[in-house]
Amino acid sequence: MNSSTSGKNNQQKNPLPTYFSDPPLQHVDLFKLSSYPVLDVEEAIKFTLTEENLAEMLHTMLNHSLPDEVAKMKKFHDLGDWEKTQDIAHKIKGGCVYVGTVQMKMACQYFERYWKSGETDLLEALYQQILHTIEENVHYIKNWLDKRK
Repeated sequence: MNSSTSGKNNQQKNPLPTYFSDPPLQHVDLFKLSSYPVLDVEEAIKFTLTEENLAEMLHTMLNHSLPDEVAKMKKFHDLGDWEKTQDIAHKIKGGCVYVGTVQMKMACQYFERYWKSGETDLLEALYQQILHTIEENVHYIKNWLDKRK
């Protein structure tokens, strides 16, 4: 197979955008999430099939699953249990994939992959980035949901 496959055929074989790739090699880039969309509706609809389904899933995530998972993650963090903190970040990341919340997904992914690398110097900062990103993105998503009403 030729690696210079044209755009349209290549997109069909690999439908996920480039922001679903590995984390950057430079540590400073682990904190540059603004290049990713907060919400990628087009990508999310590939999973949810309709914008209405997406809105329902986002509503459930914002009002039920995400607050519960963030509370668990904070509890494990406060106990100094990075392994379980990472497990919850992984779970949050998994949910983000299906609803197109890309910045939250990437914040969790960077934390998760950094933890798995065995490094620890940036764990706290990456954990705080998850919390900050979730807080900021929740406001954006709530506004998006409100505009749909």
